[in-house]
Amino acid sequence: MNHNTSSPGESNPPAWAGWEPGLRVVVRYLSGDQATDAVGTVTARSETELVLRTKRGDVAVPLEQIILGHEVPPAPTRPGPSHRTISCTDLEGLLAEAWWPPVTRWLHETNLTTDDESEPTRAGWLLRAAGGHTKRANSALALGDTGMSHEKALDAVRLWYDELGLPPTVCLYSPPSSTHPAKDAVESAGWHEFAPSLVFTAASGEVAALAREAVMTIPGAREYRVDAATAPTNAFYAGLGFPDEHPEALDQLLTSASDQFFAVAGAGDTGSKGANAAPDGVPVGVARMAVARKWAVLSDITVAESQRRRGVAVFMIGMLAAKAAQQGIRSMALQVAADNDAAIALYEKLGFSVHHRYGYWRA
Repeated sequence: MNHNTSSPGESNPPAWAGWEPGLRVVVRYLSGDQATDAVGTVTARSETELVLRTKRGDVAVPLEQIILGHEVPPAPTRPGPSHRTISCTDLEGLLAEAWWPPVTRWLHETNLTTDDESEPTRAGWLLRAAGGHTKRANSALALGDTGMSHEKALDAVRLWYDELGLPPTVCLYSPPSSTHPAKDAVESAGWHEFAPSLVFTAASGEVAALAREAVMTIPGAREYRVDAATAPTNAFYAGLGFPDEHPEALDQLLTSASDQFFAVAGAGDTGSKGANAAPDGVPVGVARMAVARKWAVLSDITVAESQRRRGVAVFMIGMLAAKAAQQGIRSMALQVAADNDAAIALYEKLGFSVHHRYGYWRA
């Protein structure tokens, strides 16, 4: 979510320079004359120290004493593989980081009474806006307790989106067998649900292996070529349906994660049009993989209509899953509309399973 930059000739800042509250990290630091390790969630930071919430309590770590450190996946809620044991809230939080809009605000009681220069409380509901581009980036994600009643929170959501000229929208999520704590209040306020969706998760290595096997059984699938870049290319935008110009907000969303990869698939060697072009010059498929909290998040999986059911998506997903596994990223996630039966069947074939559901609610 943070992007540290440096001028030519300068060394890159350490990873912890961009850590914000909410990240789970591991650090090694000097405590007296000895090195000490700490694993926990960043709860606060200043110019001189980080505060981590660990199993043994809060630990203040002086920045100048940190030897090394890196992000780690959210803590599991029960024994088992991380892609199955991660909580809905932790998973929704990292999904949000993988698609971070240009305008955000944390809706929490304490933030309503502090000035704009104060460090906000990073808890409650995450208000998001990106000029109306995508539902995810233009809805309030109800992640936690706002410190106020649900009714008051909904009033604040209305006001914030009205001021931006966007329809007030809330995103509620829950495991398949339960409901979100705010659902009753949202329904009572007359808000209606639309676009129900599912979050699927899987182990990266398993997805890569199953994709390799599937490609071998699909006629012509091995003739595709997939290239991946760390920034969206013109070919990638063309594959998304923007061959000439694209919204600025889309560019900001696509590049909002700490790292991301953009896959562009083409039908083998297409000569002067490039390996990523179909006969009409448009890629046969594109897909994005963002990295957040040591998870790989797939999105924008798009296949040209004339090329569907030919293994293009399998080829791209397999390549991205293999790249994730090679980088030590064990878990993957993606989001799909609940009524997209064809996509759901494909993802299940590649080892994905439903983790939880979510839907959007509009006033």
